[in-house]
Amino acid sequence: MSLYLKNYNIFKIKYIFSVIFILFNLILFTISLDKINYHKIYFALFVILSTYNFLFCINIKSFFFEKFFTFYMWTGFVFFYFLHIIFFDQNYTFSIGNFNFDNPLHLKELYLVLIFFNLGILVSLIISKKYLFINYKIKDLKFNILIEKKINYFYLIFFFIILIIFFLNNHFKLFDYYFFSEPRYNNFLDSAFKWFFLFGFTSLTCIFLDLKLVKKNIMKLFYIICFQEFLFYLSILSRGCLFNSIAIFFALVSKNFINQKYSIKLVCITFFYIVFLFVINFYVLIDKRGSNSKDFQRYRGLDRVLINETNDNSFINISANYYFGKTNSHITLNKFVDFQKENISNFPQSNFKKKIEQLVMIVKNRIFGIDSLMAIVAYEKKNFTLFKLSLEEKFNPGISSFFDTIRLENNLNENTNNLTLPSIVGFLYYSGSHLFVLFSSILIMLICSLIEKFNIYLNNNIYLSALIGQLIAYRLWHFGYAPLNSYKYFLSIILSIFIIFFLTKILVKNKILIR
Repeated sequence: MSLYLKNYNIFKIKYIFSVIFILFNLILFTISLDKINYHKIYFALFVILSTYNFLFCINIKSFFFEKFFTFYMWTGFVFFYFLHIIFFDQNYTFSIGNFNFDNPLHLKELYLVLIFFNLGILVSLIISKKYLFINYKIKDLKFNILIEKKINYFYLIFFFIILIIFFLNNHFKLFDYYFFSEPRYNNFLDSAFKWFFLFGFTSLTCIFLDLKLVKKNIMKLFYIICFQEFLFYLSILSRGCLFNSIAIFFALVSKNFINQKYSIKLVCITFFYIVFLFVINFYVLIDKRGSNSKDFQRYRGLDRVLINETNDNSFINISANYYFGKTNSHITLNKFVDFQKENISNFPQSNFKKKIEQLVMIVKNRIFGIDSLMAIVAYEKKNFTLFKLSLEEKFNPGISSFFDTIRLENNLNENTNNLTLPSIVGFLYYSGSHLFVLFSSILIMLICSLIEKFNIYLNNNIYLSALIGQLIAYRLWHFGYAPLNSYKYFLSIILSIFIIFFLTKILVKNKILIR
């Protein structure tokens, strides 16, 4: 009874959230059902399974990966579908290939794929709950007495280190989104910078977050880390600062809500702080990422953006090789003019309203999932040969992807400045087999959960588990381009687990951390 009372508040929060989430889905489902003409039972089953999977993870002791992955799948396939049925009359930003909403066979196949995929997720969740136990041990690791007495000075030094790293990266472009694919140094340094700025530094901070600290010191450190995510992702991907910060936030609440007596008010304020940083991040970068050509040019440190090398103006040369990932790439004049109109005329620097509208539309366009699957469902040549061909795709920035040749029905190796992704379920359905989707989703889910389980075993660090779980879930949501190249990403995550393990040992050995 006492244990129940101790956990009453956290149970209450889960209960309230679950009720609101169910009602939200029920309202959208009811409105959407009226607009669907075929296979309403299949549609209902897919929605129920996806919604249940997420609520199942939220209300039981599950891996962070499972929580994030089921949420991302609900977002990309259920919520995104509701959104376009109700508000956009099924008009998607990106092509859905030959998918026909008036074709009952297309709709049935779409729903069946998602039913089998969500069944696979559900089976993996049941297996995980029964056999992959989650057990974080109580840790008494803390800073030594000297640091603990001067903890505010430690935080101040830590904050200045973050600022120095940010300014160095901002000036020298050690790692930048638009130079993401270019070998700027040697392979080792390029990989090290990518790891460090994407999640390496944040992984290191998880060591300090997991120490035995009083509430006010934990919150100070957490706010600094959120600000670090904000600064680092100014040069990478604005949404990264949101997802990574939320992952650590969930770990913070999971570990400390009861023991440290966190109030619901504090939790809400902290959550809005994270969202506020994300909005500011995005707002600042609208210009620096191309909405204003001159500002974009100045930010990237380029002498010029365009050179017209032809007399008839039929082709334009992009002098900076970030655009297609290589120098001397060409696009037609008409395409460039459209690009200019979209990025300069429509979103002037001083127009606050336009930027807010752009923010809303970008968030809408960044969500994807069911639209990609529609293109694959409508593709008639699905089989294991197609699946095998997709595995042969190489990382080749600036060139159309294997999936885009299906989605847009264009030729492989065409120049492009935009790649779209099939997501993990779309990638698996290249095979055309529902059973392959079912069993593969079970296996993939269990393997990813085992990676998080390995961190629990080696580091017993809930913050690192949350970060790892989010990173893997996000990767699977955005899966499908050069799939075999993903081994580097997963190896870097495993490497992070070992780095944190050995670094903690070193800090303890040198008595920076004590028990």
